[in-house]
Amino acid sequence: MRTLVVFLSALTIPIPTPASAQSPVRPEILILGTYHMASPGRDVHNMEVDDVLAAARQQEMAELIDVLKGFRPTKIAIEAQVGSRRVAERYTEYLRGEYTLSRNETDQIGFRLARELGHQVIYPVDEDGEFPFYRVQNYAIANGLKGGPGAGPVRPRKGLQ
Repeated sequence: MRTLVVFLSALTIPIPTPASAQSPVRPEILILGTYHMASPGRDVHNMEVDDVLAAARQQEMAELIDVLKGFRPTKIAIEAQVGSRRVAERYTEYLRGEYTLSRNETDQIGFRLARELGHQVIYPVDEDGEFPFYRVQNYAIANGLKGGPGAGPVRPRKGLQ
């Protein structure tokens, strides 16, 4: 069975896949969402995080990669601009031992997983666009899908509207 791991940071979405004309077997898709490990501070909600390059975090990364390898993905997609030559170049350099992984989650998980599985190609799948974050979050709150002490409507910071 063909499988695909789609790696997106901070957002998970279902991806409909048409049934293959050659095979009645539908692919399995695993979507992994994570926080921005490099913590660039440009998100609507930012969190303080420890250094993903610290020894303890690197051990956790290795454990995560081992778990993900068990899914046996045939393709790895990451949050990077579709058609990005920079991603392809960096991944090729990484395969040759000429690129050191950054703190970015696409490097720490996507590149590492793809290399350990022997993949020669990694697939950038991100597109710029407006995501109605506040409408989605307020809908979730209004319908009991998210909450807790102090939960309420979210208002964008100035400049993020």
